[in-house]
Amino acid sequence: MKVRVYDKERDTYFKSEVYAIVDSGIFEKYLVLVPGTDTFQLFDCFEIIEHAPQHPMLIHTITAETAEGWIWRTSLPLGTELLEAGVIRFNEFRGYSWILENTAVLSRLLRGELIPADESGWPRLDSRLADWNYVETPEDADALLYAAHGFHDSVLNRLDYISGGYVSEDNSLAATDSIRTVTVRIESQWNAPVDLVFEGVIALNLRPSEDGYDCIIFDAALLLKEETVFFADTGMDAEDFQSGATCVKAYSLRWRFVEK
Repeated sequence: MKVRVYDKERDTYFKSEVYAIVDSGIFEKYLVLVPGTDTFQLFDCFEIIEHAPQHPMLIHTITAETAEGWIWRTSLPLGTELLEAGVIRFNEFRGYSWILENTAVLSRLLRGELIPADESGWPRLDSRLADWNYVETPEDADALLYAAHGFHDSVLNRLDYISGGYVSEDNSLAATDSIRTVTVRIESQWNAPVDLVFEGVIALNLRPSEDGYDCIIFDAALLLKEETVFFADTGMDAEDFQSGATCVKAYSLRWRFVEK
Protein backbone atom coordinates (compact mmCIF):
# COMPACT_ATOMS: atom_id res chain seq x y z
CA MET A 1 0.00 0.00 0.00
CA LYS A 2 1.37 3.38 -0.99
CA VAL A 3 0.20 6.83 0.13
CA ARG A 4 0.86 10.54 -0.23
CA VAL A 5 1.43 12.18 3.15
CA TYR A 6 1.16 15.82 4.14
CA ASP A 7 3.73 16.55 6.84
CA LYS A 8 2.23 19.48 8.74
CA GLU A 9 5.35 20.08 10.80
CA ARG A 10 7.56 20.50 7.73
CA ASP A 11 4.76 21.85 5.48
CA THR A 12 5.64 19.42 2.71
CA TYR A 13 4.34 16.35 0.91
CA PHE A 14 6.00 12.98 0.39
CA LYS A 15 5.14 9.47 -0.76
CA SER A 16 5.79 6.30 1.19
CA GLU A 17 4.91 2.67 1.57
CA VAL A 18 2.58 1.94 4.50
CA TYR A 19 3.95 -0.43 7.16
CA ALA A 20 0.91 -0.39 9.44
CA ILE A 21 -2.32 1.44 10.23
CA VAL A 22 -2.98 1.98 13.93
CA ASP A 23 -6.49 2.66 15.30
CA SER A 24 -9.53 3.38 13.12
CA GLY A 25 -11.85 6.13 11.92
CA ILE A 26 -10.70 9.70 12.50
CA PHE A 27 -8.02 8.41 14.90
CA GLU A 28 -6.16 6.39 12.25
CA LYS A 29 -2.41 6.78 12.18
CA TYR A 30 -0.21 5.52 9.34
CA LEU A 31 3.28 4.15 9.94
CA VAL A 32 5.52 5.28 7.08
CA LEU A 33 9.18 5.78 6.28
CA VAL A 34 9.96 9.49 5.89
CA PRO A 35 12.32 10.13 2.94
CA GLY A 36 15.26 12.41 3.55
CA THR A 37 15.29 11.72 7.28
CA ASP A 38 15.15 7.91 6.74
CA THR A 39 13.07 7.51 9.88
CA PHE A 40 9.83 5.75 10.74
CA GLN A 41 7.01 7.92 12.05
CA LEU A 42 3.27 7.68 12.75
CA PHE A 43 1.20 10.30 10.92
CA ASP A 44 -2.44 11.19 11.58
CA CYS A 45 -4.73 10.40 8.67
CA PHE A 46 -7.06 13.26 9.60
CA GLU A 47 -6.53 16.76 10.96
CA ILE A 48 -8.89 16.94 13.93
CA ILE A 49 -10.62 20.34 14.00
CA GLU A 50 -12.95 20.94 16.93
CA HIS A 51 -16.63 21.40 16.00
CA ALA A 52 -15.84 20.97 12.29
CA PRO A 53 -18.40 18.97 10.26
CA GLN A 54 -15.56 17.28 8.41
CA HIS A 55 -11.90 16.71 9.20
CA PRO A 56 -9.41 17.30 6.36
CA MET A 57 -7.43 14.26 5.28
CA LEU A 58 -3.66 14.44 5.59
CA ILE A 59 -2.99 11.10 3.91
CA HIS A 60 -4.26 10.09 0.46
CA THR A 61 -4.19 6.62 -1.07
CA ILE A 62 -2.14 5.93 -4.18
CA THR A 63 -2.47 2.14 -4.27
CA ALA A 64 -4.98 0.56 -1.91
CA GLU A 65 -3.80 -3.04 -2.01
CA THR A 66 -2.35 -4.16 1.30
CA ALA A 67 0.75 -6.30 1.08
CA GLU A 68 0.82 -10.04 1.58
CA GLY A 69 1.48 -10.85 5.21
CA TRP A 70 -0.56 -8.07 6.79
CA ILE A 71 -2.56 -8.98 9.87
CA TRP A 72 -5.67 -7.38 11.34
CA ARG A 73 -6.12 -7.30 15.09
CA THR A 74 -8.90 -5.72 17.14
CA SER A 75 -8.02 -7.44 20.41
CA LEU A 76 -4.42 -6.52 21.07
CA PRO A 77 -2.16 -8.58 23.37
CA LEU A 78 0.29 -5.78 24.09
CA GLY A 79 3.47 -6.00 26.12
CA THR A 80 4.44 -4.28 29.37
CA GLU A 81 6.39 -1.50 27.64
CA LEU A 82 3.21 -0.23 26.01
CA LEU A 83 1.37 -0.54 29.31
CA GLU A 84 4.01 1.53 31.07
CA ALA A 85 3.97 4.11 28.28
CA GLY A 86 0.25 4.66 28.82
CA VAL A 87 -0.45 4.69 25.11
CA ILE A 88 -2.14 1.35 24.58
CA ARG A 89 -5.69 2.56 23.98
CA PHE A 90 -6.13 2.02 20.29
CA ASN A 91 -8.83 -0.21 18.89
CA GLU A 92 -7.31 -1.72 15.79
CA PHE A 93 -4.03 -2.70 14.14
CA ARG A 94 -3.51 -3.49 10.46
CA GLY A 95 0.00 -4.21 9.29
CA TYR A 96 2.90 -6.59 9.66
CA SER A 97 3.04 -8.83 12.71
CA TRP A 98 6.72 -7.99 13.27
CA ILE A 99 5.70 -4.38 13.95
CA LEU A 100 3.04 -5.29 16.51
CA GLU A 101 5.43 -7.75 18.20
CA ASN A 102 8.18 -5.13 18.57
CA THR A 103 6.52 -3.37 21.49
CA ALA A 104 9.65 -1.41 22.41
CA VAL A 105 9.75 0.41 19.06
CA LEU A 106 5.96 0.63 18.72
CA SER A 107 5.60 2.29 22.11
CA ARG A 108 8.16 4.93 21.13
CA LEU A 109 6.33 5.59 17.87
CA LEU A 110 3.04 5.97 19.72
CA ARG A 111 4.70 8.58 21.96
CA GLY A 112 5.57 10.56 18.85
CA GLU A 113 9.22 9.56 18.47
CA LEU A 114 10.97 9.18 15.12
CA ILE A 115 12.79 5.87 14.81
CA PRO A 116 15.83 5.62 12.49
CA ALA A 117 15.25 2.90 9.90
CA ASP A 118 18.54 1.17 10.70
CA GLU A 119 17.70 1.13 14.41
CA SER A 120 14.27 -0.45 13.87
CA GLY A 121 15.60 -3.54 12.16
CA TRP A 122 12.59 -3.52 9.83
CA PRO A 123 12.96 -4.17 6.08
CA ARG A 124 12.45 -1.42 3.55
CA LEU A 125 9.36 -1.92 1.40
CA ASP A 126 9.08 -1.13 -2.29
CA SER A 127 5.85 -1.92 -4.14
CA ARG A 128 7.02 -0.50 -7.46
CA LEU A 129 6.49 -2.92 -10.33
CA ALA A 130 9.37 -4.25 -12.40
CA ASP A 131 9.57 -3.26 -16.08
CA TRP A 132 7.78 0.04 -15.42
CA ASN A 133 9.20 3.55 -15.33
CA TYR A 134 7.93 5.84 -12.56
CA VAL A 135 7.59 9.61 -12.88
CA GLU A 136 8.64 10.95 -9.47
CA THR A 137 10.93 13.87 -10.34
CA PRO A 138 11.09 16.55 -13.05
CA GLU A 139 13.95 14.55 -14.55
CA ASP A 140 11.67 11.50 -14.79
CA ALA A 141 9.05 13.63 -16.56
CA ASP A 142 11.65 14.91 -19.01
CA ALA A 143 12.79 11.33 -19.68
CA LEU A 144 9.25 10.26 -20.59
CA LEU A 145 8.71 13.24 -22.89
CA TYR A 146 12.08 12.60 -24.54
CA ALA A 147 11.41 8.87 -25.03
CA ALA A 148 7.94 9.57 -26.48
CA HIS A 149 9.19 12.44 -28.69
CA GLY A 150 7.02 14.86 -26.78
CA PHE A 151 3.98 12.83 -27.93
CA HIS A 152 4.27 14.64 -31.27
CA ASP A 153 2.15 13.16 -34.10
CA SER A 154 0.44 10.72 -31.75
CA VAL A 155 -3.14 9.81 -30.86
CA LEU A 156 -4.95 8.72 -27.74
CA ASN A 157 -5.91 5.16 -28.65
CA ARG A 158 -7.79 4.07 -25.51
CA LEU A 159 -8.54 5.14 -21.94
CA ASP A 160 -9.78 2.98 -19.07
CA TYR A 161 -10.86 4.04 -15.57
CA ILE A 162 -11.27 1.66 -12.64
CA SER A 163 -12.97 3.21 -9.61
CA GLY A 164 -12.99 0.40 -7.05
CA GLY A 165 -16.71 0.66 -6.39
CA TYR A 166 -18.79 -2.45 -7.10
CA VAL A 167 -21.81 -4.55 -6.15
CA SER A 168 -20.88 -7.94 -4.68
CA GLU A 169 -22.49 -11.32 -5.38
CA ASP A 170 -24.74 -10.92 -2.33
CA ASN A 171 -25.87 -7.54 -3.76
CA SER A 172 -24.13 -5.46 -1.09
CA LEU A 173 -22.67 -2.17 -2.24
CA ALA A 174 -19.01 -1.21 -1.96
CA ALA A 175 -19.43 2.51 -2.52
CA THR A 176 -15.87 3.85 -2.31
CA ASP A 177 -13.51 4.83 -5.10
CA SER A 178 -10.77 2.72 -3.53
CA ILE A 179 -8.70 2.15 -6.70
CA ARG A 180 -9.03 5.30 -8.89
CA THR A 181 -6.72 4.17 -11.70
CA VAL A 182 -6.67 5.53 -15.24
CA THR A 183 -4.78 3.70 -17.98
CA VAL A 184 -4.11 5.57 -21.21
CA ARG A 185 -2.57 4.13 -24.36
CA ILE A 186 -1.05 6.60 -26.81
CA GLU A 187 0.12 5.48 -30.24
CA SER A 188 2.66 7.41 -32.29
CA GLN A 189 4.36 7.47 -35.67
CA TRP A 190 7.69 7.99 -33.89
CA ASN A 191 7.82 5.20 -31.30
CA ALA A 192 6.06 2.11 -30.00
CA PRO A 193 2.73 2.55 -28.20
CA VAL A 194 3.11 3.79 -24.64
CA ASP A 195 0.88 2.90 -21.70
CA LEU A 196 0.46 5.56 -19.01
CA VAL A 197 -0.99 4.32 -15.71
CA PHE A 198 -2.19 7.04 -13.33
CA GLU A 199 -2.84 5.85 -9.75
CA GLY A 200 -4.65 7.76 -7.05
CA VAL A 201 -6.50 9.80 -9.66
CA ILE A 202 -7.78 13.16 -8.48
CA ALA A 203 -9.40 14.40 -11.69
CA LEU A 204 -9.98 13.28 -15.26
CA ASN A 205 -11.19 15.43 -18.15
CA LEU A 206 -11.74 13.48 -21.38
CA ARG A 207 -12.18 15.71 -24.42
CA PRO A 208 -12.51 13.77 -27.70
CA SER A 209 -12.13 15.66 -30.94
CA GLU A 210 -15.33 17.00 -32.49
CA ASP A 211 -16.81 15.74 -35.75
CA GLY A 212 -14.84 17.00 -38.70
CA TYR A 213 -11.63 17.49 -36.70
CA ASP A 214 -8.62 15.20 -36.35
CA CYS A 215 -7.38 13.91 -32.98
CA ILE A 216 -3.65 14.36 -33.56
CA ILE A 217 -1.58 15.26 -30.48
CA PHE A 218 1.16 17.74 -31.36
CA ASP A 219 2.69 18.13 -27.90
CA ALA A 220 1.86 17.38 -24.27
CA ALA A 221 2.26 18.75 -20.75
CA LEU A 222 3.64 16.76 -17.82
CA LEU A 223 3.81 18.80 -14.62
CA LEU A 224 4.76 17.79 -11.07
CA LYS A 225 3.71 19.67 -7.94
CA GLU A 226 3.35 18.64 -4.27
CA GLU A 227 3.72 14.95 -5.12
CA THR A 228 1.02 15.05 -7.80
CA VAL A 229 1.39 14.67 -11.56
CA PHE A 230 -0.67 16.50 -14.19
CA PHE A 231 -0.81 15.31 -17.80
CA ALA A 232 -2.51 17.06 -20.72
CA ASP A 233 -2.52 16.19 -24.42
CA THR A 234 -1.48 19.71 -25.34
CA GLY A 235 1.38 21.88 -24.14
CA MET A 236 0.81 24.20 -21.17
CA ASP A 237 2.88 25.64 -18.32
CA ALA A 238 0.27 25.27 -15.54
CA GLU A 239 -2.68 23.00 -14.76
CA ASP A 240 -5.73 24.02 -16.74
CA PHE A 241 -8.78 21.77 -16.86
CA GLN A 242 -10.68 24.43 -18.81
CA SER A 243 -8.32 24.33 -21.79
CA GLY A 244 -10.33 21.86 -23.85
CA ALA A 245 -7.55 19.27 -23.61
CA THR A 246 -7.78 15.76 -22.21
CA CYS A 247 -6.21 16.05 -18.74
CA VAL A 248 -5.42 13.68 -15.88
CA LYS A 249 -4.23 14.62 -12.39
CA ALA A 250 -3.08 11.90 -10.01
CA TYR A 251 -0.74 11.07 -7.15
CA SER A 252 1.36 8.66 -9.22
CA LEU A 253 2.29 7.87 -12.84
CA ARG A 254 4.11 4.89 -14.31
CA TRP A 255 4.70 4.11 -17.98
CA ARG A 256 6.22 1.70 -20.46
CA PHE A 257 6.34 0.99 -24.16
CA VAL A 258 4.24 -1.97 -25.35
CA GLU A 259 3.95 -4.06 -28.47
CA LYS A 260 1.25 -3.01 -30.90
